[in-house]
Amino acid sequence: MPVGPEGLEPSEKLLALANKPVSLLGYVVDQNPPIEGHIILSPLPVLIDQQDESLADDLTPSAVFVHFDPHNPSLAESLTQSKGKLIVVQGVLTLGPQEEADGRVSQIQLRME
Repeated sequence: MPVGPEGLEPSEKLLALANKPVSLLGYVVDQNPPIEGHIILSPLPVLIDQQDESLADDLTPSAVFVHFDPHNPSLAESLTQSKGKLIVVQGVLTLGPQEEADGRVSQIQLRME
């Protein structure tokens, strides 16, 4: 576990947190180029570069795509300036495949309010 007969499977704890407010601790993935309105949170520091690595990178399956209002200047600046740093974010956790603006398909998302 967590690899089941159909690949990676979410834990019972993760499933129980779906659609609920949560706080997450993680490293802001250093994305090049950055994507407006979202960051990726990872349990380990990671650098991903769209030009060199495309979709074959070191992003862990437990990475969380954090969506926020890009029109909130203080929040957007705070989050995008945190590349490689350990931070805490709060929002509503959602699960399930979702195509992101950078072409990736996320399985875990957090919507900051």
